[in-house]
Amino acid sequence: MENQAKINAATDELAVLEFEIDALQSAHGLPVDEDDLAAKQRRALALYAELKQLRNTPAAPQG
Repeated sequence: MENQAKINAATDELAVLEFEIDALQSAHGLPVDEDDLAAKQRRALALYAELKQLRNTPAAPQG
């Protein structure tokens, strides 16, 4: 169950990051904080890796 909670939290954070990254990338000519964009992209990549690892980890037996 702890594993599922971590997956849920990472998925939620990733959804927010993807929204923020999309907003920054489609700034329609407005100045973009490239450092902020890069930091969000790095965090998103780290979350993708974390999710892959969590999903490949067998669930602990309940009981």
